[in-house]
Amino acid sequence: MIPFENDRELRTYLENELVFSSEVTELLGCTKEYIHDCVKKGVLEPVKADSKERVFLRSDIIALINRKRK
Repeated sequence: MIPFENDRELRTYLENELVFSSEVTELLGCTKEYIHDCVKKGVLEPVKADSKERVFLRSDIIALINRKRK
């Protein structure tokens, strides 16, 4: 568990560590369909998802980028 001193620290952490699927497409240079396929195959797991948007951990996206480079 990550301890936060106050709500501001938590908000800053979330702003820096969570990315929406639209941001993921920019980071990976891919389409939303590719992201959907990655989720379906278990390559990526969203932290939260609804009918319009998914939210991912930045560290998961960076790990995927590193795997794609190999």
